[in-house]
Amino acid sequence: MNISSIVESLDELKARFKAVPARDYVVERDKSKRAMFLTPYTSEQLENMGAKTYLTDDGVGLALTPDGDMIGIFNNSGRSGGGVEAVILGIAEGAKTLDCIGSHLENYYKRFGFVEKERAVWDDEQAPVGWDYDIGGSPDVIFFEYPENLSREPADVAERFRLVGGGRTTGGAVFPGGNSLVDTGTSESLRDRISLGEPKTSPGPTGTASDILENKETTSRPGEGGFFSGQGTI
Repeated sequence: MNISSIVESLDELKARFKAVPARDYVVERDKSKRAMFLTPYTSEQLENMGAKTYLTDDGVGLALTPDGDMIGIFNNSGRSGGGVEAVILGIAEGAKTLDCIGSHLENYYKRFGFVEKERAVWDDEQAPVGWDYDIGGSPDVIFFEYPENLSREPADVAERFRLVGGGRTTGGAVFPGGNSLVDTGTSESLRDRISLGEPKTSPGPTGTASDILENKETTSRPGEGGFFSGQGTI
């Protein structure tokens, strides 16, 4: 996947992601092969919370609540990079928080600059209706925040994602773990814009989903489709 070709500007992203009625978003979301990982908000619930819902013509979507919680990201397009575009759009539009279930997306979201703030151990009583333990197991739920000091410019976020990829990079960039980045070939001005290697934070408290939700403002609540907003493989 050529990250540099994914996005150049917010206008370009908005040309791909149309603001759509919640019902259209829900219909496409429910086609996802990873639907069990996505909180099944109804269109009425999304409308009542004032969420903005976005879709591309080829089936990539996300929702963003008024308080900046990015929820229900999915990629039904069959092409690589659709989920990256969705997350970059969400950040550009003001996303402050998101969460994911399981560790398979943990480093993925850190590549955009999100940092782990809280982690909940699995609670069977909060599991979504129809949860398949054979497929999903009993993973942690990880809550992230987007640091205020990081650029939200789409091109900067895309470059950060590329450099912290641990794959094909320029300048010898490596990702040794956490949110650190050692890069000897990135210009100082670019590093300042995309804040490579910052912030260096430690994960927040751990506990059960009920414990954490009791002390955290979130759009996901027990009884509303589970204790996570949920992101599928994107």
